[in-house]
Amino acid sequence: MKLEQQLKQLSFSGLAAALLLMIVPEQAFAMHIMEGFLPPMWALAWWLLFLPCLWYGLVRLRQIVQEDNHQKVLLALCGAFIFVLSALKIPSVTGSCSHPTGVGLAPVVGYMVWKMACRAGLRRDVCVFLCAMLADLVTYFVTSVQLGVAFPDPSAGATGSIIKFMGIFCLTQIPIAIAEGLLTVLIYDQLTKRQLITAQGH
Repeated sequence: MKLEQQLKQLSFSGLAAALLLMIVPEQAFAMHIMEGFLPPMWALAWWLLFLPCLWYGLVRLRQIVQEDNHQKVLLALCGAFIFVLSALKIPSVTGSCSHPTGVGLAPVVGYMVWKMACRAGLRRDVCVFLCAMLADLVTYFVTSVQLGVAFPDPSAGATGSIIKFMGIFCLTQIPIAIAEGLLTVLIYDQLTKRQLITAQGH
């Protein structure tokens, strides 16, 4: 019960931070990929590719909550964790910015890395680290592909443009991904320890 209360407090804090960031204007000197930057046809194409993933995610969320109602709090905590990390903008090159993604706890790439690392017999903390770090890097790899195919290089084409975007992102994103992997390991360890204490208390 104590774990559930702590998770509720954390998820409430994340929600409060989200509302505060939306209400209070903040001057920024660095910018992420702005809204409307992708041409409309490319934006529509990526949205259509995204919709099956959204549908499957909603179905899985419903199944998880039906199987164990207490998972709602953990899901809320994961959402708050993702939001807070993605709000930590770090100035990058060419006037843009990078940030941790937090998606190691949620997306399909992180899950696949987790399963493969566990099957390889790696230690659990190493599996969590790889899951979070690679999910972060893949997020920016996909972004590089999105930008590269929408804005191909005049001489090197889409491939050359993708490589250029990846080079720009890698300058800041590799150290960020490593830091995110380590942070996710710490959070995972705390959650599992608290769950173990709670289970032993019952």
